Amino acid sequence: MSYKTLKAKTSQFLSCKNIAVIGVSSTNEHEAANGNYKALKQRGYHVIPVNPKVLEFEGEKCYDHVVNIKEPVDAALVFTHPNVTPEVVKECYDAGIKNIWVHRSFGQGSASVEATKFIKGKSGVNYIDGACPMMFIENADWFHKSIKTLFKWTGKLPD
Repeated sequence: MSYKTLKAKTSQFLSCKNIAVIGVSSTNEHEAANGNYKALKQRGYHVIPVNPKVLEFEGEKCYDHVVNIKEPVDAALVFTHPNVTPEVVKECYDAGIKNIWVHRSFGQGSASVEATKFIKGKSGVNYIDGACPMMFIENADWFHKSIKTLFKWTGKLPD
């Protein structure tokens, strides 16, 4: 995938206003999911926390699964262990979520070959397998801008 294609996919994802953030943590405030949740919320997105082990997050009801969210969900941002990611991606797809971003920064992140194989060829799905929304979001901080540039130069952005 070219950078131009990736940019179009990230723009499509970030044009969604109702985003489920799957994998928020009540025990580790520095978790990437928490940072993305807060950054998206600060920028006016309606973010919906999802984690089967958390009842409430940042004063909001936390859902155990995306299928149990009663309000519309336009996009899902996945921060799960790679062993769980295929199940989560399938659940998002089955729930009708057409914009799915699997987070990955350094290391494996939430990326899963099995999840990518499942979603490949599914019509109408905008699937981003890697990188971090904070690299592409409006008014990104210098750290995420730098990481995006580094990943672009080294070919580490998703294909």
